[in-house]
Amino acid sequence: MVARPATDAAGKLEFVGAVMDITERKRAAEALRASEHLARGQLEAVTRTLARELGIRSYLDGARLFNAAAASGRTPAQLSAPFDAVSVALSKGLGCPVGSVIAGTKADIARGVRMRRMMGGAMRQAGILAAAGLYALDHNLSRLPTDHSNAKLIASRLAKLRRIRLDLSTVQTNIVIFHMVEDAPDAASIAARAKEAGVLVSVFAQRKLRAVTHLDVDKNACMRAADILADVIERA
Repeated sequence: MVARPATDAAGKLEFVGAVMDITERKRAAEALRASEHLARGQLEAVTRTLARELGIRSYLDGARLFNAAAASGRTPAQLSAPFDAVSVALSKGLGCPVGSVIAGTKADIARGVRMRRMMGGAMRQAGILAAAGLYALDHNLSRLPTDHSNAKLIASRLAKLRRIRLDLSTVQTNIVIFHMVEDAPDAASIAARAKEAGVLVSVFAQRKLRAVTHLDVDKNACMRAADILADVIERA
């Protein structure tokens, strides 16, 4: 069941969900069991097909859709085509101070605007934020491969370290995820020491960290950050 806000006939706000009956649940479970050994892309295709069969609408959280498009050589429209609605973030790879955009049918967008207002999300005088979004769409899409290249530079430097486990084939966009081996300090310790040295990384699990490149850090800055991280890890 997926909960979502809605209103009853009297306009009272309530929460309802899309619930599958027992037959639908069995079919979903069987389909998922059959797809256990599929690659991720194949599994997503099966899931979307199953959603269609069950009459369940699908939504793509496209927070990094533009990065995925730049890395795959496919357009955002091609990547989002199987879904009923899609959102994109303007504040991540594109560098805006804030902002996301949702795309869908006119009916979906009208309903989304209404729900946003009901939840207190309406904004006034938001033109300056919209202007930043328009600038980013016009100027920052074509430079995303630079962030991807910088991420690979960082990954290549870290992958050489004895205390790091990092599969270079997983670094396809601007995200570098790496693991600390068992005899190394945990992720939180490394993140804290790196912060003291001027490099910010995120803790994802006890031994998993994430570094993300973006337009505010150029190639030289990324190489410097990789050297600092390597020094922190080797000295820890």
